[in-house]
Order: sequence, then structure tokens, then C-alpha cells
Amino acid sequence: MVAYSDQQDPEPLFSIERDLPQLSDALFDELSFRSRQASVFVEDQWDLTQYWKINMGFNALLFNSDQQCYFALQPRFNIIHEFKSQSLALSINKLSQSQHLITANDNGLPNELWVPASRNIRPQNSWNLDLTWTYLLSDKTTIKSSVFLKKLSGLITFQDNPGYLSYGSLDNVDASIWESDVLTGDGESWGIENSFSHHWTRFSLQLNYTFLKSSRYFAGKNLGYSVPYEFEVPHTVNILGLWQINKNVNLGVTWQLSSGTRYNLIPGDYDLYDKSEYFLDQFTVEDENLDLLIMPIYHRLDLSASYMINRGDKIKHQFKLSLLNLYDRRNIIFPRIYRGDPTDIRFSEGLPFIPSLSYHFSFN
Repeated sequence: MVAYSDQQDPEPLFSIERDLPQLSDALFDELSFRSRQASVFVEDQWDLTQYWKINMGFNALLFNSDQQCYFALQPRFNIIHEFKSQSLALSINKLSQSQHLITANDNGLPNELWVPASRNIRPQNSWNLDLTWTYLLSDKTTIKSSVFLKKLSGLITFQDNPGYLSYGSLDNVDASIWESDVLTGDGESWGIENSFSHHWTRFSLQLNYTFLKSSRYFAGKNLGYSVPYEFEVPHTVNILGLWQINKNVNLGVTWQLSSGTRYNLIPGDYDLYDKSEYFLDQFTVEDENLDLLIMPIYHRLDLSASYMINRGDKIKHQFKLSLLNLYDRRNIIFPRIYRGDPTDIRFSEGLPFIPSLSYHFSFN
């Protein structure tokens, strides 16, 4: 990994001649891990009565890395009550993950590291609770609603301006020091999911709406505040339709809308640009304050048509035409933040209108 900045010295740090120069071993230090994992899963189900069912189990996990062993017992419990045309399900489970994905979201580089739990960094854990209600209005119409809550611990993130991402001379770039560049913290997520589906003879329609709130807390980051998670999308709407014209031809439509993701801005001066070139605004986040940068609403329409050819009982051929982002909505998907004085914020767009034609075949 090599990091550059706009203020980089125009003179090269070295020149390539017949033999490459001797670079610091820390520059391209091999970042590798050896770890072992073993797990045992046990599960059973009891039909207590005609209307009550219980599913219970656990997953025992043993993880070894960096001469350190971690043991986790992950229980899970699910109880279902069915009555007439309705059902109510409650599930509680614990998850333990020994692999960490560390993302630096406060700069303009796509910096991510997959690292295992180590002697200094423990596995991350979560407790999940879900309550789901399902109502069958008829044999063709279903309503489903879920409330969920998740508590997380042992999360890790890069501290502000981590050392291995420092802009400057090449010998500052060393991913092997990741443990000294991260902070551990906790998280919480909760929300509501709702769906409505109806099936006609040849047409199916499904409507989905999700409300989500998610936050993270890391001591020593974001001025010590609990802040919205950078991938939090409070409102999401999906509409899906499938029309089976005949046994060979299908048409599909998908429309999605979501409120913009949000990014936390620490104190400093910021220049705001439209995509990569047009200057829009300049603002300041005062000391001891945080500001929330909210992306515009995201929405797009996708259409597809497929034609199936069944030649005998062995091979099926399918031709599929897809029209992605049909009305060419120029959605902003995330900002690129380039640390400096002032800090530049530039936006990146998602995919434009893209037609595609594909061919698939399968053997029965």
C-alpha cells in the first residue's frame, strides 16, 4: 500500500535505474496471520403443542491466533406460536466473530484491513433479539412485521489519522502496526421491517419498508460522543414486481428509495465540492462540536425481461435483458474526504443508466 497527497513533493523520492533502490523493510512489510478455528453446533426442536414450537441450540467456538485462545459459547433460542392465520416468533441469539474488518471512513482512500482477534484485540460479540408477526390475509396475501434489537461489543475502528495511513514519505506506510492504530468500542442497532406481498395468477407484487437506527461509541473518537453509524440508512422502501407472461417469458421491475447515509465530521474547516470539480461551499465545524453530513436521497428503477428456451430435458437456455437505473438518476453514494487544511469533501456518483444483455444455460 502506498499513500500520496496533493501536497506531495514533486521531486521523486527515488529514481528507477538498472537496479531498484533498497527500500525500508517496513514499507512492504508482509502482513500475514496464522489462525485456527474449530466449532461444534448442536440444535433440537420441540413441538410442545399444536400451536407452540421451540427451537434451541448453541454453537461452541474455539479460536487460536497469536498464541492466544478464545472460547465462545453462542446460544440461540426461537419460540413460535401459531394461531389461525397468524404466527408470532421470538428469537434470541448470541454471535461471536473472530475476524475484524477495519475501515477508515474519514479519508479519501479505500482503506480496509481484515485482521483476526489477537492477544490485544478480543473477538467481537453481539446479542440479537427479533420479534416477528406474520398474518395471512388469504392464501395469496401476506403481511409481515418485525422489530429487532442488536447490542454489539468488541468493535474496532481506526483512530483519527492512523499511523499506517499517514500521508508523507513512503516509509510512513506500514500496515503491520494496525494494533496501535485502532480503538475498541460498542454499538447498538434497532429497527422495524414491514412487508406486504400479494400473488395473482401470473403477477406477484411485494412492498417493503424498513426503519433503522444504528450508533457506535469509541472512547477517544468523535469527541467521546455516541454517533450514527456511517452506513445507517434510516428509511428504505422497495417495490418488486414479477409478471409471468407465459411459461417462457418473464418481466421484472424493482424500484428502491432510501434516505441518505450519514458521515460524522470532526472540528475543522471543510471545502465542499460537487463530485470532483465544482466548488459548492465552505464551512467550519467548531471545537467541541460534531456535524452530520447527510447524503441526498437515493432512488432508482430497474427493469428486466427474460426469455427461456427449454430444449428437451437436459439443457435450458435463458436470454436476459436488464435496464439498470432506467431514468438515469445520478445518485450520490458516498463522499471522499481528503484530510488537509481545509479538508476537501468530494462526492462519488453511483452507476448511470446501463443496459445489458446476457445469456445463461444450465443442465438439468
